[in-house]
Amino acid sequence: MNFTDKPWTTEEVADFLSIHPRTVTRMAVMGEIPAFRIGTHWRFRPIDVDSWMKQRVSSQAEHNPVRGN
Repeated sequence: MNFTDKPWTTEEVADFLSIHPRTVTRMAVMGEIPAFRIGTHWRFRPIDVDSWMKQRVSSQAEHNPVRGN
C-alpha cells in the first residue's frame, strides 16, 4: 500500500475496514477515526487510518490476551 496517495473517501475507508460507509461517517462525526472535512465530504489520510487501525488492534490484544490451555 502506498501512503503517498490522495486522501480516501468514506467509501474507500469502508472497503478497507470492511464496514458500512454510514458507520465510517458516524465514526468521523464522533471523532472516533482520524478524518477531516472538505466542504461536506469526509476525507481520510490512508496513513492515519492504517495507524489508527493498528493501534486499536494492539490495544484490544493487550486487554484481551489469548489464554493458553
